[in-house]
Amino acid sequence: MQCWHNLPRRQSSTSPPRPAEFEQLHALAKSAKNETELRRYYRALMLARDPALAAQAVSIVMSEEIPQQAATLRLELLALLTDEHPQLAWDTFTKNADALLEPFQPFGPLYLAQYVPELFWRALPPEQMESWVKQKVPAEMAPQLARGMESARYKHAEQALMRKAADTAIAHKVAAN
Repeated sequence: MQCWHNLPRRQSSTSPPRPAEFEQLHALAKSAKNETELRRYYRALMLARDPALAAQAVSIVMSEEIPQQAATLRLELLALLTDEHPQLAWDTFTKNADALLEPFQPFGPLYLAQYVPELFWRALPPEQMESWVKQKVPAEMAPQLARGMESARYKHAEQALMRKAADTAIAHKVAAN
């Protein structure tokens, strides 16, 4: 029997799995004995940086492998991919939005309007995100959409400032050499 502590040691417990580790984690996830284990192992799979492993992770998220009683986990797992693979996560979400939001009903429109822009902000410009979400939610969700878009725009602005600061810091070091 494989156990989490039998996996090869890594620098960090949150470092992305390599192909062999991915398969080991996947086997552990499929054999999880309770929902805590299930969540732990499937979350670890979503840290994959390799595009092929990320695509495999998406297939797992959308498969019958995730039990119905843990259906809310699908959206959480997909959101974990947004750091390294925002476009893959967004494309998967948009193709499967109804299925991913089904476990959250009757609050699906709220999640879509307010939380989806916060989760998937890296995938596309805010204006495109807002346009897509507006088409999917009732007009009375406008205040929730405004909150979600405010968060997405803030994150975009923060990222731009961080990039500018990093570029400035690097430019000074390059100039000094």
